[in-house]
Amino acid sequence: MSDLYTRLEPAILHIWTTDRVRLLKWNCNKRSIILIWILLVLRLGIEVVLPDLAIAQGSTWNQPVQLHSTDNDVYDPILLSDESGRLHLFWNEVIEEVGESAGQSQIYYMVKDEDTWSGPVDVLSLPKGFTNGLRGSVDKYGRPFLVVGGVNSALQYSHAFHPDALTALEWQPLKGLTDLQVGGEISIGNAIHVVYGDIEGQINYLRLEENGNVKSSQVIAWLPGNQLLIRPPRMILAGDGTLHVVLPAITPPDGDLGSYYLRSADSGESWTELTSISHPDRLAFSLAEDSSGHLHVLFAGRAGAGGRYHIVSEDGGKSWSDPKPITLPEKGSGLSGGDYALDSANHLHAVFGLANDAIVVHSEFNGANWSDFEVISQGVSGTLEKMEIEITQGNRLHAVWQNDHNSIWYAEGIADAPSVKPEGIIPEPSSERLPQASLVEATPEQVAAVPTAPYSLPDSVLQAQPDEVTGATSLLIATTVSLLFIGLVITLRYLLNRR
Repeated sequence: MSDLYTRLEPAILHIWTTDRVRLLKWNCNKRSIILIWILLVLRLGIEVVLPDLAIAQGSTWNQPVQLHSTDNDVYDPILLSDESGRLHLFWNEVIEEVGESAGQSQIYYMVKDEDTWSGPVDVLSLPKGFTNGLRGSVDKYGRPFLVVGGVNSALQYSHAFHPDALTALEWQPLKGLTDLQVGGEISIGNAIHVVYGDIEGQINYLRLEENGNVKSSQVIAWLPGNQLLIRPPRMILAGDGTLHVVLPAITPPDGDLGSYYLRSADSGESWTELTSISHPDRLAFSLAEDSSGHLHVLFAGRAGAGGRYHIVSEDGGKSWSDPKPITLPEKGSGLSGGDYALDSANHLHAVFGLANDAIVVHSEFNGANWSDFEVISQGVSGTLEKMEIEITQGNRLHAVWQNDHNSIWYAEGIADAPSVKPEGIIPEPSSERLPQASLVEATPEQVAAVPTAPYSLPDSVLQAQPDEVTGATSLLIATTVSLLFIGLVITLRYLLNRR
């Protein structure tokens, strides 16, 4: 809308200047004074209001807030959303205290419903020893499913029995799926799909029953050379039912990086050959499909190489574009993390770290170009890593990251895209819970509405709510103001000509 004002400004200034002079030469009766003031108010209204409306249409982020702080070590926050618009946040926490529980890992869980976060609850306890590589997915009933496992540990599986799973009793006890492995990924559709890598570079696929029993398994690829997964795979279930997988790998200990792609069009029964899709100094961090069926992969350049890059496949993964820089190498390097999410306007939103992991930034892809990045971690200092993004209601932006391995941070914003009413989760089927006599209930402590300000969107963000100022409404306001102004000018000229 600022463009509209820019186009109108020369004509407005000409009419305003010319008619003001003529009016001042006119006898200063009451009618002329009233017209001058009306014209002044409209002129200022177009100058002030329209730019404000233009600002409301852009991506806007609120000040980040700290959701959790601890003396323990925090790893691998993941952010998921369900069809009702709720957010599910998980992370792994390793107890550092001396004693019998030292080295024990626990999965913590928080839920954001409306504008309130629940308190953190430890819902799962992992086997002793360092374990990371947490990944998850949410089914159509709003229930989270998790896999977790790091280097030289077994891949573990669990899921919530109900959408409201803020006690340990609401979770299936962890079930080991594999022998030693180096990270797994899970995706939920009509089946539960898991892809993981072992310590010899073998990539495996599992189809699970809900209780974690393996229905089928197969080796689907081998990483070339001596490479191993450096992070869990990224897997999405596309709109046409195809499973797309990206594998981030490294030649140990600090050799070439590798990012590889493969897919299955028959729900995991058969898989394509492995395809290399990256430069040896770049690593894939995220995989997304837009509403046109195009696939997108986000890459980060390692320390010393730098840059953040993006490639696209418009044919379902059969071929890939050349890498397009999102940020240039001089803006930052390192493998601190990055993630994608898609809004209702089919724009891709990326969050990633820059400046030696000192800041978290956001950039938006409109189908042709990436926007200049904006810092969303304002006021937060430390080493910021493992950032993730989710979008709810079509335009609500949510980002999380870990800071200095001892805290979890969250930022919320809104995109210049239509708001979409959540579909809602499907009522869950009735089922018998598994016996869990050994588990102890943990009661969540709700975050009160006292820190409402940190968790509520600021006024500048709320301007773009669905029932307020959106693109169509803004255009209507601009047209109405313009027509009123033109009508007043015509009336003014008529009155002047009569004299």
